[in-house]
Amino acid sequence: MDVSALLKKKEQLRTRKGACGSIEVKLEDMIKWMQETRHVLQEFERINELPKPNYLSDMFGPI
Repeated sequence: MDVSALLKKKEQLRTRKGACGSIEVKLEDMIKWMQETRHVLQEFERINELPKPNYLSDMFGPI
């Protein structure tokens, strides 16, 4: 393993160390979790025949 790879790995460990951690790591973990659970939730909706939300196309547009 070359030096740059070792430094990168060390930096990743340093970023994840501690109870607080960094915001970037927490956000990355949250996004990963949301992507992983999306399929489970879609299957749950399908099995239980739950209606999908019907959002307006201009929901965030001017009032």
